[in-house]
Amino acid sequence: DLKQEISRLEQKQKKQKNKQNKEYNQILKRFNTLYKKVDFHERAVEGFLELTQDLQLKAEEMIHYLDQDYNQVRVKKKVFSKKGVATALQSEFAYHGRIYWKVGSDGRPQVLNIGTKNTQRKDLTYLESLQD
Repeated sequence: DLKQEISRLEQKQKKQKNKQNKEYNQILKRFNTLYKKVDFHERAVEGFLELTQDLQLKAEEMIHYLDQDYNQVRVKKKVFSKKGVATALQSEFAYHGRIYWKVGSDGRPQVLNIGTKNTQRKDLTYLESLQD
């Protein structure tokens, strides 16, 4: 009975993982199609998927502004301008939402991470790990 239960749980986890991968690929394809001037890190798409539907809409609006003219996007603050660590810009959307981005060497905006006020500590830790 235990072996059957373990097998059933493993199959359930596998299905859930496949569903998450499918959603991730769909969002990445959508972003790359709609926002041709913006590059997305894997963590940004994952963070986007964790948002509520309302926050996703507001985040996508911010991404649209980055795609149109990133110089017009209001920057809340710079994050991590230490030597050897990527300098990221933080912009807010819908009061709780945070989008971390930078301008790459090719002059294109790169969305590094998307999160909320509640995930900010985890997001900043991730940004520390990025190298320029």
